[in-house]
Amino acid sequence: MTKVHTLFNGECSSQQQGCSSQPQNSLATNAFPWGNTNTSTSGSKQNIQLPSIAEIMFPSYKVSCKSFIFCMLIILSVTFVITEVISKLKYGVLFSKSDPFLGPDPDVFLFMGGKYTPKIVQGEIWRLFVPILLHANVLHLLSNLFFQAHVGFVYEAQWGILTLVVVYLSSGIGGNLLSCLTSPTSVSVGASGALLGLLGGQMAFLIANFQYLPDVGMVCILFYFSLII
Repeated sequence: MTKVHTLFNGECSSQQQGCSSQPQNSLATNAFPWGNTNTSTSGSKQNIQLPSIAEIMFPSYKVSCKSFIFCMLIILSVTFVITEVISKLKYGVLFSKSDPFLGPDPDVFLFMGGKYTPKIVQGEIWRLFVPILLHANVLHLLSNLFFQAHVGFVYEAQWGILTLVVVYLSSGIGGNLLSCLTSPTSVSVGASGALLGLLGGQMAFLIANFQYLPDVGMVCILFYFSLII
């Protein structure tokens, strides 16, 4: 069970004897969830080293092949480039004129393994997984990459890589199964199901650790619930 420390760990009452007059660094270091913050004190003044923009936008990010989220960011980007190249070579279209957000020819998604219920019923089960790696256009790709990097590294640190992989893949495949039922004749691609599954997993994590959360715990749970809805 994960321990959650409050911002005021280590502080002592002013009525206690022997209490140090120096401000506690735990307040500053716990105030920012974006990594380490260095603090220095001089008299009554305290200087806090603010986190970088990258640490604010992508908390706990890691540029490492040992990170599942980082590897998926690379894989999704490379897959999109490959999709565009195949669209150009096979269909003669790099960016479809019908898509203002720079997407390839729509027919390439069926060729690349997009979700299509009739093909899946015929035995092409891999079409339940491959759509996670495909994206309709540049805007679709960038929005999913940003969202995945923004929350994924934090969840990976909280849950561990194995749990994250299970939640990510099962949610992505489950989303495609649901799409088979609701839109059986359409070809669909994207990692949105997997990313929404991460939000659902985080809500379950917050509920399971509710007793260890500060007073804002219920607010966090309601926030994630509203995002899923």
